[in-house]
Amino acid sequence: MKHRFTILFYLILISLVPNCYFNPVVNGILNPIKEEKNNSFLGLLGFGSAGSDLLIVGQIRDQFGTALPELVLVPSPVSLLSKSISPYRTDTGGRFYIPYQSGRISFEVLQNESTFFTLTLNVSDPTAITSETSGGPAGLEISNLGTISASAPPSFFELVGVFAVEGQSTLVNIHKTNLGKSPTKLLLIFDEAPAYVDPEDSSWIQNSVVIAPAPSVGYGLPEVVGNQITISGAEGISSTNVTTIDFTSNIKSVSGKSLTPRGIKFCYVQSCSFY
Repeated sequence: MKHRFTILFYLILISLVPNCYFNPVVNGILNPIKEEKNNSFLGLLGFGSAGSDLLIVGQIRDQFGTALPELVLVPSPVSLLSKSISPYRTDTGGRFYIPYQSGRISFEVLQNESTFFTLTLNVSDPTAITSETSGGPAGLEISNLGTISASAPPSFFELVGVFAVEGQSTLVNIHKTNLGKSPTKLLLIFDEAPAYVDPEDSSWIQNSVVIAPAPSVGYGLPEVVGNQITISGAEGISSTNVTTIDFTSNIKSVSGKSLTPRGIKFCYVQSCSFY
């Protein structure tokens, strides 16, 4: 009888062990410990919770400072730890948005379905991001690198390009350009419609378009049409210096966004050097 009781006891005990192991309450207590160790390891690889709600942002412009939309960024196979498994496109302001990770990640950048250049991002932490390029044109610009929250919609207002207007319709890229003569009219193109500007408001031009060295006449009479601002009156610009123009956050979009500050430089004598 005693032996029967002992055998019965062990059978009951064995049958209870699996139930205890798969018990959801017990399993729920054990899992957080495993999860915590797992996240610590992933954090070392740049996949941890610290960057899980972040996007890496940056902007691509050509040698004339014109933002390049519709570029396709294809993750390179050499980025073995890349969280970027699908192509990304630059928006109308030339900006790209990529899931955050630390380390060195590379992309083949396509323009019109052809290879344009290779972009490599070196990400130390969310505030320390640098870039390298290869195969692209001289003067290609990668700027405004940083991070934003993935849960918040992007809120940028960009100056896409600055052009001198020659004649009725000919546009000339003006950034880092030796012009044949001083521009009398500038065309500013934005990625969305700028807010209305009173052409008689002289304080707007002084606070929004800062010219150095200051011209003797100065720009004036801004006119807003669609996503463009035309500025006339630049006859007083000196021909002996590189002229710089800073477009400030005082320029607003219709939706109330402040412009990402942007500077350009140009001259109209062949001896100018921009570097």
